[in-house]
Formats: sequence, structure tokens, C-alpha cells
Amino acid sequence: MQLNSTQPGRKMHPIARERKRQEMSVRELASKAGLSYVGLSHLETGRSEPRLKTQRAIAGALGVRIRDLWPEPPELRRNGHKRP
Repeated sequence: MQLNSTQPGRKMHPIARERKRQEMSVRELASKAGLSYVGLSHLETGRSEPRLKTQRAIAGALGVRIRDLWPEPPELRRNGHKRP
């Protein structure tokens, strides 16, 4: 499932929501987190799933907890399971 806030009825990814709340550009967050602009963009739109190392980098750059951005572990999201 791709997340794209420019399309009506689509949910904005928590990364994008927090980034915008902090008035930070995609390029700025990508630089702070040590990621490429394209890589971060793909995460925000749901085109790719981050590894734990990337989750830590993004959460650290935003000053939030990983679970604030990803409430369910990636292995549960990929398999379509809900947290008990």
C-alpha cells in the first residue's frame, strides 16, 4: 500500500506528518538521518520498508521514538498481522 498525502482519501505516513509538523523539508530530514532524498521519499510514500537502523536514524533526526513513527514491527506489517 502506498501512502500519498497529495491524493484525496490517502493517509499521510507518520514520518511525513512529523517532518511537516517540525517544518522540515524531505531533503533536510534525509540529510540529518544520513539517507538519500529518494530513499526517504520512498519510505514516506510506502514504496519501501525501512530496516531497524534506518528507523533509528529517522526517529533520532526527528527527536521522537521509533514506535511514534512505526507502531507495529515491520515483520507484522509485511505479513498483514495485527498486534495482539
